[in-house]
Amino acid sequence: MKLELTKKQYRRLLDMVYIGNWVLNSTRGDDRFTDYDEVESLLFSKAGEEGMKTLAEVYQGEVIPSRAFVEGGIHEAIIEYENNIFFDILAEDLARRDMDDAAIDQSNYEELVRRIEAYLDEFEAHGTDHILVETD
Repeated sequence: MKLELTKKQYRRLLDMVYIGNWVLNSTRGDDRFTDYDEVESLLFSKAGEEGMKTLAEVYQGEVIPSRAFVEGGIHEAIIEYENNIFFDILAEDLARRDMDDAAIDQSNYEELVRRIEAYLDEFEAHGTDHILVETD
């Protein structure tokens, strides 16, 4: 397969590949999806040819994103996503809990949405300040 990209597109592709591999593998420990690591390594191995040699380095015989790449702001994008999605997931989980984890269908979908929106309004106004956790 041959793929032609501008340098800017290639640079954006490196960001997307890194973010995707981070999402898939960052929490897996030794049980990584190595085929995704291989794709990431292949794409980063071309960085030097494109005048971006500072974006990749060799570690234990594998081409990986360089420390400069990793520390250059890409994790801020990941953190921003995580921060934005956190409240959405929490609101839906709490709304479903409030509905006794009932299966959602047309008869209760609007109630679910209403509850999610109420939680999101609360989180927007107060963050997590009003969340209480009861322990036994």
